[in-house]
Order: sequence, then C-alpha cells, then structure tokens
Amino acid sequence: MLIHQGPFVGHRGARGSAPENTFAAFREGYRQGANSIELDVGLSADQQFYVLHDDTLERTTNGTGRLDQTSSQQLDRLDAGSWYGPQYAGEHVPKLADVLDWAKDRIHVTIEVKTSAVAPGVGRRLIEMVEARQMAEQVAIVSFSPEVIAEVEQVRPSFDTGLLLSERPTLGRIKAGAQLGLALGVAGALVGCSNPLAGLGVVAASVALGGLAGKAVSALENHRQLSKTPADAIMPFWIDADRGLARAAAKKGKRMVPYTANNPWLVGSLLKGGASAVITDTPGRFTGSPNEKERPA
Repeated sequence: MLIHQGPFVGHRGARGSAPENTFAAFREGYRQGANSIELDVGLSADQQFYVLHDDTLERTTNGTGRLDQTSSQQLDRLDAGSWYGPQYAGEHVPKLADVLDWAKDRIHVTIEVKTSAVAPGVGRRLIEMVEARQMAEQVAIVSFSPEVIAEVEQVRPSFDTGLLLSERPTLGRIKAGAQLGLALGVAGALVGCSNPLAGLGVVAASVALGGLAGKAVSALENHRQLSKTPADAIMPFWIDADRGLARAAAKKGKRMVPYTANNPWLVGSLLKGGASAVITDTPGRFTGSPNEKERPA
C-alpha cells in the first residue's frame, strides 16, 4: 500500500483545507500531493458503506441522529460541507463505492472501519468491494478493532491492514501520573523544602516523572498489541510513536504509521524515528509537489 511507498497520508482527505470526508477534501488531498487519503467508514440503516467519522450526523452535516439509524435515501439528501464554509454548500456524505470509483488509478485509499460498523462479515464485504474494482493493491483497511483486522487477514492474508492504537489510554495515564506527581511533589515540598524555588523544582520534577511513568505504562501496552496483531502496520497516536516501537515493528516485518501530526518539526522527527508514513491534516505542507490540476473524474 502507498503508506509505505510514500510518507504522507491525508487525514480524512485534507481536513485542514476542506470539510473532512467529502469529495472536496479528497480532491484537495490529491491536489496537495498526498500519497494516500484516509477516510472513515460506517454503515447506514440499510447496511450501505458511507464515509463519515462520527457515529452521529450533527457535527459535520445538517442532519440529526445516528448514521446506523439513517437510510441511504436520507443520507444522500444531507449537506456535509456548509458547516466548514459556505463555498462547500452542497457537498454530500459520500458513499464508499463512489470514492473508490473516483480514486481508482488516481490515489491510494486508507479505509478506517469505525468501531460502530464492526460486525461479522464487514471485512469480507469491504474486500469484495475493493476487488470488484481491481483495487487490491491500491487500498488498505485499518481499524481500532482487532476483530476487523483478524477477519481481513483471515479472508485475504495478502490484503494490507493496520491496527490503530487509541490515544485515550496514553493521555489518561499521563494525566493521572502527572496529577499523582503533583500531589506527591507538593507534599514533599511542604515537608522538606524551606526554599520556595526549591519547592517548585520538586513539584515540577514530580509532575514530569509522573507523566513519564504514565507514558511508560502505555508503551508496554502498545508493544503487547504489536505482539498480538496480524496487521501489516501498527498505527499509534503520535505521542506513542517512538523509536522503540518502530524498531519492534520492523523486527516483525511491520510498519509504524502514526497519526495525526501537522507540525513540520514533529513530522520530520517521526519519520527520522522510524515511521514509514505519517497521517496529517495538511499533506500539502510536506509534499512539495502538488497536483495543481485534478484529473478528470
């Protein structure tokens, strides 16, 4: 898949420049020279694949309610662009089939299966949809769900897959560790430091050490996930994407593809640290060779 043939994956198309997960964002990601466009897939009430990040419609459309309780007919009438800007009025919630038709022979697609769409047979259905278009070499399927990855690998071991690792446990552990460090640091400063500046130093050091301890716990969990998954790539939140995880992945013949980084220094650091690719909202900031003209649809 192109997430190892080129380093920049446009997050939800190019959500830094256009309404996420719309054709406007996908065209913009292509124009900016992204090596792949990442998109999110869920199921409608009548079991059709639609491209939408959230389980509900309110944030990025003029609709209400849950995606999985809304019919295709209703979804096709929604506006998915006006929330971003009036120039995008009339953008629709795309069907996955239509995006694949547009992307064929144009750009690689990284399909994230949302956890709300996880059900037996979803991986097989996606493979059949991709192979019907002869796009198996042009698509990767990724998910936070180990079950989806296992199904895809079982049905078609040659298909490219990636296991996403949630950022929430890491951020929660860092916060908890820092809070514990703060409490211990304050207590230690009050008991043992007569100098206010020294007391502040004790508090700051305790907070930092507590945060690092929280991150270390998450690192162990991420290595455990890496050891279990059959996926071709491990996809951590950028704060977890360290050299140790990259080396461990490489030893298993896997790639590390972190999300979501937009700062040039951070992106450069991730690539130098062993990332095969980086998911970014702003691919044009890094590619240096945009496709100024969209190819005819």
